Amino acid sequence: MNIVKFVAFLFLAAMVSGCSTMAPPYQAGLLVGNELKDVESAEMKSGDFSMEEVSINNVTLRGGRMSSPYSNSYAEYLKKGLEEELKLASLWDENSNTVVNAVLTENNVDASGTSIGTADLAADFSVVRSEKTIYEKTHKIHHEWESSFMGNIAIPNAHIGYQEAVKILLDAFFDDPELAAALSGEDE
Repeated sequence: MNIVKFVAFLFLAAMVSGCSTMAPPYQAGLLVGNELKDVESAEMKSGDFSMEEVSINNVTLRGGRMSSPYSNSYAEYLKKGLEEELKLASLWDENSNTVVNAVLTENNVDASGTSIGTADLAADFSVVRSEKTIYEKTHKIHHEWESSFMGNIAIPNAHIGYQEAVKILLDAFFDDPELAAALSGEDE
């Protein structure tokens, strides 16, 4: 009887827990809206991306750690996402005098639910043009996705859900009318 309990325990442990995994590489998805595409001189480059606290970099999914594929840093994950979206929209310019900086202030992923997984992300974005700050704003998002009791479903879904959450955060930044106004010089 003890062997049956042991096998059942191993099966249950395999279904609900995970080991260390890598978040998927960021894949751009045409987030940059028409508002920015219509702005003259909207070309940008990335600057300093950091984390408010080192603990923001600790993401666990069902007992296993999820690491960023970019220098093991979720600030770098956000930076890579911004760069990929700008490149896809033809708004990336390595020589631009318009620089986007961000501080990741929240990076919470919860894959413990039996039916819903969640991510809460926030970042303080700033845009500097010719050494003058033209935009500062905190963007915060909440994202949910379908999850499962079984870890072999919940963990891959959390990987995809996290990537989507980063896209939603970047979309909030790109679609902000205040950003378009700042880039076009309307608020000067």
